[in-house]
Amino acid sequence: MKKVNNPLLIITELTVLVFLFYFVIRIINKRIKFHVNRGIGQAKQMNNNPLNIRTSDNKWMGKNTQLGDAFESFSDSSFAFRAGLVLLYNYIGMGYDTLAKMITEYAPPSDNNPTEAYIKNVSGWSGVPFDLVLTRNSFPAFAVDIISAMARQEQGKDPDAEKVKEGFDMFKNKYKIS
Repeated sequence: MKKVNNPLLIITELTVLVFLFYFVIRIINKRIKFHVNRGIGQAKQMNNNPLNIRTSDNKWMGKNTQLGDAFESFSDSSFAFRAGLVLLYNYIGMGYDTLAKMITEYAPPSDNNPTEAYIKNVSGWSGVPFDLVLTRNSFPAFAVDIISAMARQEQGKDPDAEKVKEGFDMFKNKYKIS
């Protein structure tokens, strides 16, 4: 094999290698940041999951969660609001019939959630007392306020009211609520 002593050729080859290395590192770094931040801040918006619903076996409408994701992904945030309302509605049937019980089940302290603050905030923002007993018949009257307050707690800002309404309408259709 012939040895090349052309300094210009060596510099060119090194430059190409440096650029390739740079782009590989950028791609890896972006993937790491994306996976570390899944379900946090802007990732919730990217996943259309403003309620930070954890991945489950539920066959949610609009679900497009990838294998290995910690949080559900939806094609549109209105589907996440529908899913959240369905969860809360089902909680009532399981005996979690107050805001305090629902939120303790939804965001338990065992998952390092600030559950007491969550309950206080959602109660204050929604106007629903934390100890008010809800039934499946009474829940729809409070549903939009509760789910909006939960999204505010999860996102740090008020949710898109139109998306909440779309999710609520889909929820009502599922349970034939007028």
